[in-house]
Amino acid sequence: MSTIRATARSMIAEQGSIGYIVDLLEDPEDARYNLKPEIEALKKTANKCLTSATAITAKFEYWYLVILHLKKTSLSKRGP
Repeated sequence: MSTIRATARSMIAEQGSIGYIVDLLEDPEDARYNLKPEIEALKKTANKCLTSATAITAKFEYWYLVILHLKKTSLSKRGP
């Protein structure tokens, strides 16, 4: 989770990649050479965040199922 937070902060910081992309869009000559690599780097970073988020989601789902199982077991042991 901290990886995603740190990545998001660095992307939206004043000198972050999003700010740089906006600056590139204001200069067509600079954008011609630097926009594509910057967008590719942004995609790569986004994919890393997606992988991390998917892993976090899987962990939450696992623990949710464990809790459901414990609840069911405890209720069945208690009886009617």
